[in-house]
Amino acid sequence: MNRVFQKKTVAMAVSAVLAPSFWNMAAHAQEEAGASSGLEEVLVTASRREASMQDVSASITALGDQQLERLGAEGLGDFAGFTPGVQLIEAGPSRTQINMRGVSSGQAREDRPEVNETVGLYVDETPIATQLVSPNLGLLDVSRIEVMRGPQPTLYGAGSLSGTIRMIMNRPDASSGLAGRVGAVLSDTEEGGFNQTYNGVLNVPLVEDQLALRVAGFYRDIDGYIDNIETGDDNTNTVDEVGARVALRYTPTDDLSVDLQYIYQDTEEGDAFSYIKELGDLEKGGANDPNCDSASDCLDAELSIASLVVDYDFSSVRFSSITSVLEKDTDIRASGEFLSISTGGLYTPTDGVPNILTFFEQEEFTQEFRFVSTGDGNFDWLAGVMYQEKDKVFGQDLNAAGWDDFFETLVLGAPGLLPSLVGTATDQVFLSEVDSTTEQLAVYGEGTLRFADSWSVTLGARWYDVEQDSSLYFDGSLALHEVGRSTADFDDDGINPTASITWDVDDDRSLYLRYGKGFRLGGPNQPIPASCDPGEFDLPELPEAFESDELETVELGLKSVWSDGRVRLNASAYVTDWENPPVSASFSCAFSSIINAGGYDIFGSEVDLQAALTDNLVATVGIAYTNSELSEDLEALGGEKGDAAPYTPDWAFSLIVDYDFTISGNLDAFISADYRWVDTRTTNFPGYTGQGGVFELDSYDVLGLRAGLVMDSWQADLFITNLTDERPDLISVDVSGVEAPCCTSVTTIRPRTVGLALNYQW
Repeated sequence: MNRVFQKKTVAMAVSAVLAPSFWNMAAHAQEEAGASSGLEEVLVTASRREASMQDVSASITALGDQQLERLGAEGLGDFAGFTPGVQLIEAGPSRTQINMRGVSSGQAREDRPEVNETVGLYVDETPIATQLVSPNLGLLDVSRIEVMRGPQPTLYGAGSLSGTIRMIMNRPDASSGLAGRVGAVLSDTEEGGFNQTYNGVLNVPLVEDQLALRVAGFYRDIDGYIDNIETGDDNTNTVDEVGARVALRYTPTDDLSVDLQYIYQDTEEGDAFSYIKELGDLEKGGANDPNCDSASDCLDAELSIASLVVDYDFSSVRFSSITSVLEKDTDIRASGEFLSISTGGLYTPTDGVPNILTFFEQEEFTQEFRFVSTGDGNFDWLAGVMYQEKDKVFGQDLNAAGWDDFFETLVLGAPGLLPSLVGTATDQVFLSEVDSTTEQLAVYGEGTLRFADSWSVTLGARWYDVEQDSSLYFDGSLALHEVGRSTADFDDDGINPTASITWDVDDDRSLYLRYGKGFRLGGPNQPIPASCDPGEFDLPELPEAFESDELETVELGLKSVWSDGRVRLNASAYVTDWENPPVSASFSCAFSSIINAGGYDIFGSEVDLQAALTDNLVATVGIAYTNSELSEDLEALGGEKGDAAPYTPDWAFSLIVDYDFTISGNLDAFISADYRWVDTRTTNFPGYTGQGGVFELDSYDVLGLRAGLVMDSWQADLFITNLTDERPDLISVDVSGVEAPCCTSVTTIRPRTVGLALNYQW
């Protein structure tokens, strides 16, 4: 489909929605339908005040607890495909990169943690996004998930370049009695093994109508489905995960509430979630890592989040204080077999296969004060100030027995010369540690004025000031260029605005035009040798830092309800200009650096449709069209003007159908089907010549089924995910000469899984 036809398609779709004939036809359909039960109103807090989703002038999708349950959603990957405009690059449960609306330069590199996230991720009021790869928090006791597409400069700031995802948890309830729920999910995976999940939630009123405690926890033991044919180990990519949440809510008066919450999660992955396509379906090779149970790659990610939220309602203003502390530690161990492969077998380890450790540590403190108007006048406003201190540590450590002898003999040509050149530990191939402290102060405000009965205008802005100090340490024979410790600084400040105008056509339909300028913080670079030539990428000098990037989006949207509330249709069309994205430039000296280069022209459209076809049958449809192309050449990644953004499909479609019915007096049942289709994507720009290669990923579709019985306090569901047992390529990487003598590393979805979910509540 060529670009001209694509533009015409989007234009025709938007024109059809806005045309008078469309409004007349839909109104006639509403009259024909007559009075009947409609869809439930969806309340969201994305605008920092509770409001109907239909009254918020922005592109929002909200998924409630029942939708999440019927999708079997346990993490980001289980619901993202059913929210238009959202794409995930999932290298594993704890290696998930979120992309929205084509804002993507390719797969995240674990060795470049300087680059921050493009999508804001929140639990209630707490930001939890960490570096470029977001934490995959277990979805337990979640009230709803709100997905806001497009830049969110005023209310959410630097982390929300292309959008924001908020997970809203259930709060403790002091007004009812003791309540709880326990559940188990048991399943079996094709080409894999047995999976088991156990969870529980307990709500305990401590002081009637004033104080309540809520405790939730889960344990997951998920078997793998990838076999290591070299070692004979089966199902190596296991997942062991435990999570807990403790929340305390105190409401001494109707005007004051205090919420204290602590969340903990630990995830262990037994192996990488990729296989070697040329070796066979779901099969890989490679030696075992002695630090893992039976695998060549393993991960341990520990996350904790503590927050305190105090809300007080004055006569016409609500004051909120939000305090949070986040800590995340991740260790990734991988086989160092690549040392032998990349040297053509000249280096042979003398004490088993070495392993390389990659580690991330992050501590983040955030304090925000916010004032929100609560009056009934024609003017609403909010204002706030936010301070954040973020400490990050990133490093890699590779020690290989016998490496010094190899390096001194074949590289330096003189045995015993290495210690005189660099004071490194014995057989230390490479050791690095990058410590950074970032302090950010932001002040924001937003106001909405309603006039002429059916019109409203919103204006907002956020001012920010950032200071970042970094300390970098390098050691090892491969770090001869920069052994020792160095420092780097980065400062930035600016103002990012937002504006919108809304026309309420009638009580059920509105149109809005919205503008927003999003940004993402830059930072200092890791040093590279002076022998590297900056002229390779038309740079005057080797970059000590990379700048913050920004994008501007103009969006036209429709919010509408038809047929006496039986049909909800929300649609949007947008144009985005993305400038100076940070990308990793690989110099011919074998080192890389983050530079700001290129730009993107993005336009697209999204449709959210939900319809109660009968009193028992509800269908939910999501459609997204995204055209994300380079607006200028991007030499660092081999991109030319007009090339499509990596890992961004032109089209994506999803469908959920729910049928609820009663079998007898107290026995209810439901049948649910979910389907999604994703268009073709590319892994890199066509001219890319760096590590990993260029692949075109075929389109794919996935089907799931679920049926359940509900009787009094019991519920039992049978489910099948990936019903047709598809093997789509989600990530493809050429690992020739790096991880294996040849071949393509592929990440796919979990094979067909059949299971039973049991729940009891009281």
